[in-house]
Amino acid sequence: MPEAPDLEVIKSFLNSRVLGQQISSARVLKPTVLRSPAGDFSNDIQGRTLDLVHRRGKFLLAELSRDRWLAINPMLTGALQYCEPKARVYKKTCFVLSLAEGWELRYLDDRQMGKVYYVNQAQLAEVPLLNEQGPDVLEGITFEEFTERLRRFHGEIKGVLTRGAFISGIGNAYSDEILFAADRGNTNTRQPQCRATWMTMWAEASKPYSPRTSPGWTPERRRARYPITPPHNRGAARSSENPLGIG
Repeated sequence: MPEAPDLEVIKSFLNSRVLGQQISSARVLKPTVLRSPAGDFSNDIQGRTLDLVHRRGKFLLAELSRDRWLAINPMLTGALQYCEPKARVYKKTCFVLSLAEGWELRYLDDRQMGKVYYVNQAQLAEVPLLNEQGPDVLEGITFEEFTERLRRFHGEIKGVLTRGAFISGIGNAYSDEILFAADRGNTNTRQPQCRATWMTMWAEASKPYSPRTSPGWTPERRRARYPITPPHNRGAARSSENPLGIG
């Protein structure tokens, strides 16, 4: 499950590599992930230029020229691949954008659970889940707002933390770290009632983060926000590798 810091690094990578590049062609291999209310995807996107890539919660929003957007919700196994055309096309590749400078930007999704929406500015408001997200985890939230929002949700605490309507941008691995730091190794338990536990959870969720995009940075080193504690050192708490990356 992609998380805010992962997407921040990918956003910075794309803005440094594909900003200003023209899309010479597009081909769709697995249409199940694609929603295109703005028109025929392959024909309409041809000739447009990739502008800034933004992040909103667990979405990547790629701005295109002449009032078009790609809203990418990778869900569990969505991934982006920036590569040369000769690179192997994996079976999980859903669509390919060929860029005028000779490289390709591909969207891959092993389980095809993610969704990519090709829309205009007005249609962004209709993208499912995009505008239903809570405060962004990287933009900061007060303890009072954290606890007030936490009280609105019921069920297993890990499920609450990863629910975008609570705080957007927290996924499986970071929710595990939050719960481990709060001594809540059993992620299936219900919400804690102790103020001290809430305080620890809020402090972990509010840790500062700065994307690392210096030379030598690779997607494998993108987890800078929390140390992923080895499972054998933290009882029942678990971590999961985020499949979203650029290769």
